[in-house]
Amino acid sequence: MTLTSPIGTTLIASLNSPLDVFPYEVPFTGIHFGSGYLNLRVEGVNPGDAVNVTMTPSSPKVWESFYVYGPSPSEPEGWFQFLYQQPTDANDASTTGAEFLPSGQIVLHLVDDARGDFNLYEPGVIELGCGPTVTRLLITNLVDTVSVVGDSISRPLQTQFAHGTVNFSATGLPDGLSIDAQTGLITGTISSAAVATEVTVTASDDIDTTEITFAWRILPAGLANYISVNDPGTQTSHEGDFAYVYINAFNSLDLPLTYTVTGLPPGLQVYSSEGSYSIYGYIDPGAAAASPYQVQISATDGRWSGEASFDWIVTVPGTVQIYSPGPWYALVNDTIDFSIANYTYSSLGEQLT
Repeated sequence: MTLTSPIGTTLIASLNSPLDVFPYEVPFTGIHFGSGYLNLRVEGVNPGDAVNVTMTPSSPKVWESFYVYGPSPSEPEGWFQFLYQQPTDANDASTTGAEFLPSGQIVLHLVDDARGDFNLYEPGVIELGCGPTVTRLLITNLVDTVSVVGDSISRPLQTQFAHGTVNFSATGLPDGLSIDAQTGLITGTISSAAVATEVTVTASDDIDTTEITFAWRILPAGLANYISVNDPGTQTSHEGDFAYVYINAFNSLDLPLTYTVTGLPPGLQVYSSEGSYSIYGYIDPGAAAASPYQVQISATDGRWSGEASFDWIVTVPGTVQIYSPGPWYALVNDTIDFSIANYTYSSLGEQLT
């Protein structure tokens, strides 16, 4: 990338690899500094004046946004989006931001001691940490897998947010399988020499490289796994209640299972910890309007699966009252026939215990 600033100014720049931007420093998950992270310093600017820095990439790239690390005037410390909007007044030079040109160049509109400049102690010097960004390339459809010796495999890879042509590679594939570098299709037949393995698939486009690792377990021919998901039975809750249901499943081969749960009342979520799964949370107000909820739990080892379904009934919190039956008088050895149920009330007509 080539950087230029106006005659009479001095531009000092350093470029860090995209990998040098630590995850906690990235603006938010999924952002990638395709050309790296830039530290820019422009000297020789008249205090308070505007200056433009032009960035020309070495090869055409399709950028989506531009981020700067603060603090700077009007921005707290941290990342903020730094995009240029053409001012209505053509003579207004106070607007700052990154302008993307059709040629692929990026023009940084900078103003001393204005938004984007975090050097507020040296008049006539502009400094910023910045870079053009794209959404990270993702591989979206690889999960832990179980295969049996002799299985014929044809598994396509799916990606999102690609920037140009995507090329694929893989390490650790079970014996008998290969990957097409252009399409990402994994094909072949699981051979008798195949063993359980950790597979890493890498995808690269014109800007980004990403990888994903998953387990591929191999079973002898003729073996199958039986998976049974425990049915927790019909659940009944009020809006605002805290709910907890443990999710449990049996599988005959004792393989690791992955669970998915659909149809939960709003406010509930699935929690996992060290292989244990549960449903928990506070049920949202208004959830009773869509009751009952048909909840489905699925468990899979990557090849075989099991399911369980149950209803979750949500009601509006009711009012329960107990009325005083008044004073009662009895003599020793009197027979008493008295039911407190006659002096209770539920606004929802529910059976009380």
